[in-house]
Amino acid sequence: MVLFLLVFSNITYAQVCEVEDVKQVLKKVVYLHFIEPQSNPLTLNEIKDLLFFYLGIDEGLIAVDCSVLGSRSNKPISDIASSGETAPDKVPTCADGTKYGECSTFKPKYCYAGSLLHRCNYCSCQSLSGCTTIG
Repeated sequence: MVLFLLVFSNITYAQVCEVEDVKQVLKKVVYLHFIEPQSNPLTLNEIKDLLFFYLGIDEGLIAVDCSVLGSRSNKPISDIASSGETAPDKVPTCADGTKYGECSTFKPKYCYAGSLLHRCNYCSCQSLSGCTTIG
């Protein structure tokens, strides 16, 4: 009976996070770190942990286990991401409302430094003819 309790007490439950949510939190807190560090609810070590975690996510995944501990903060990634959600979203947008570094709803437009640019390889097009048009 004691062995069962010992083994059972070491079991941790996975905390699942949406990859897109992790990406959005990371974008907010990194931007804040450079423009308004005092507004950032995360420490630099927490930001680094979130960044390394995000960069390690396999392409194409929609959800991931966020129960792992960050190597710098020693906090679960799920807790770091939750704290980051409270950060003010000050990431700038293009004229159509698309945040910097994202594809517009008007594909294949991509918001880069305030301008909407064609990025056919990055922002999937509805048709090939839409990607050959300049503008």
